[in-house]
Amino acid sequence: MKYRMILKTGFITLAITILLGCMSIPSSIVDPENWFQGLPENHDSATYKSPWDGNWLNLITAKPDELEKLMIIDLAGDPVYKTLELQLLRREGEAYGVALAARKDGGIDYYYQPTFPMTEERLQALSALLTKPSFYKKDFDYSLKVTGRGLKAMLDLFDAEGRRIYFNIREDQKDRKLTGILAPVSDHAEKPESFPLVYLDDYSMVLVKNTDIIIEIDGIKRKPVIFPIIVDGQRVYYGRYSSRVVIADLIPEGDYFLPAEGIESSTALLKKPGTEYHLSWNGGHPELTKAVFETGNSTVELEFYPALPNLPALVPGVSLEGKFILSVNSVKGVIGGEYSIETEDQQILLKLQPRKGWQPPGMSRTPWVGTFLYEAVLIPVGGGVKIKSNWSRINRQPR
Repeated sequence: MKYRMILKTGFITLAITILLGCMSIPSSIVDPENWFQGLPENHDSATYKSPWDGNWLNLITAKPDELEKLMIIDLAGDPVYKTLELQLLRREGEAYGVALAARKDGGIDYYYQPTFPMTEERLQALSALLTKPSFYKKDFDYSLKVTGRGLKAMLDLFDAEGRRIYFNIREDQKDRKLTGILAPVSDHAEKPESFPLVYLDDYSMVLVKNTDIIIEIDGIKRKPVIFPIIVDGQRVYYGRYSSRVVIADLIPEGDYFLPAEGIESSTALLKKPGTEYHLSWNGGHPELTKAVFETGNSTVELEFYPALPNLPALVPGVSLEGKFILSVNSVKGVIGGEYSIETEDQQILLKLQPRKGWQPPGMSRTPWVGTFLYEAVLIPVGGGVKIKSNWSRINRQPR
């Protein structure tokens, strides 16, 4: 099962909420200046064996997701449903609503609109993630907005048994302050095929004060669950939302041939659809300083210090090390990581390992991001390189 496709379902489970609540959650914990302190901008140019051949390799890639917004609310006292979730996905400029209803018996009902371009591949991935949920193609009314005063969300749907599921949530808090979190849901990936980033920007839990909530299931009013812990000095419901969900599969693994690309000498910025590559030049060779990826209405940035060198041109027997930082939108230093390069006569070994990121309480002492490791073997051939790469989990603590 492809974990990359699991993330592409956009389903953010209750695993997020059980890790929150007893503190103010930092949007990031890695300070770029301290993380890169003492590192040069580039490696020694003497590590190159030959002049630049006019080519560049696009090694650092990402696959974005279409989930844009979500909200989740837990119910009290309903005999059928435990949790309701509303998502907004955007594909080619069109917005689509998805509703999920988690049942108390462990099942999940997944409702998507008839106009949504659902594929068999996506259905299979959703089925694997949600343990064979029940899928329903249905028309329903919904709205999902976040303003300067908070959440405004509505769902009006008739479920598969004919029950009407309705909620209307209106926060009205002046100067509503939102935060962002690196969601640890990716920690559940047993066999990742990328680094599965899930970041919830413009995130908050739903306030009790100055919030009106109406929930009706089959004509009976239900109450939302109140979170048992004070969050940032305020009582909140067991409800949470993000108006800038950032999901991306970073540097997917694979076994493939990567053709070299000719570029102009001294090119500083290389633009691709949804991606920008920032280059510096060292000993006449192009080196990657930063890659910026678009995902929905957000950006994900990977910055390298020293710059990632032109790997095929390195002399045999070289060992190089450096660091990288991942940032999301305006939040710098969401994750800090390290890279290493070793060259032999016929191949190059590249390793990337996240090291530092926000660690929720209750998890193991080992940073969950630090259990992901990327290893790639590159063999230069005519016109490019053969790449065999994989992600694995290492040094995981028993659950």
